[in-house]
Amino acid sequence: MRTIVTCLVLAVSLVGCATAEPSEPAAKTDDAPFKYSQCMRDNGVPEFPDPQINESGGMGLSLPEGIDKQKLDAAQATCKQFMPNGGEPQKASPEMLEAARKMAQCMRDNGYPDFPDPDENGGIAIKGGPGMDPKDPKFEEAQKKCHQFMPKGSGERKHDKADG
Repeated sequence: MRTIVTCLVLAVSLVGCATAEPSEPAAKTDDAPFKYSQCMRDNGVPEFPDPQINESGGMGLSLPEGIDKQKLDAAQATCKQFMPNGGEPQKASPEMLEAARKMAQCMRDNGYPDFPDPDENGGIAIKGGPGMDPKDPKFEEAQKKCHQFMPKGSGERKHDKADG
């Protein structure tokens, strides 16, 4: 199953983890998201990508198709210490939630009527598939129009394409 998660907080903009023996927690280093990706590769998910930094300073992550969900989950459990807050979702501020609601409404107004509102952590999870493909030029265009509502420094999206 393919899922798209639009994240408004870095804590949920990455999937979550790093090396089996972490040298320092994510809160103490700016390169923790890259350590997380390396840990994922070192712990059974060799195709795990590095995060991409967008123009507003947020991070996003796109997982390749066909990642084994069991291996992904096992690596995440090992690597979560490289995530902000130990991989646990952080509460979004009221301002971030309002921005996420506006972004969701903008996406609905721009051709995606089933685009959901954010959860209490500011994340937006949507089932991927026909009509909701983030690589579709129409989706990208709607996202560009709605980017104005993204809080500064937030991640843009994560594509969870793990099987399962």
